[in-house]
Amino acid sequence: MKKKYIIHGEPFSVTKLHHNARRVWDKHEQALFVRRQELVNQHGDQKKPYSGKLYLDVTFYFMTPCSKPHLDGKEHQELPPLNRLITFIERLGEDIIFVKDAAIAEIKAKKLYDYEPRTEIIIIKE
Repeated sequence: MKKKYIIHGEPFSVTKLHHNARRVWDKHEQALFVRRQELVNQHGDQKKPYSGKLYLDVTFYFMTPCSKPHLDGKEHQELPPLNRLITFIERLGEDIIFVKDAAIAEIKAKKLYDYEPRTEIIIIKE
């Protein structure tokens, strides 16, 4: 089984919790909520999350700067780091496209420039 998901907009990454004098808050909760809804719509309301051995192939597409059109299609080598982008996808997909992120046996990931910012996730179940 192989399924593709597309999350529109600039890829989002996880950072550490920010501390405030009165509270601790995660600035990513709103981003998670909006993007989770997009995944739910693509996965379908009736389908259960995938379980068992899973493979993930993720491509993060960042906006090609207007001043640097020669970068279109090339590898993105700026912040955010790839590991934080992947962590966000693991948090985002849990209980929607997979039961637990621990079921992911392999992840292939890359960052590219494109004129349409998005994240493409291909999940493969053996």
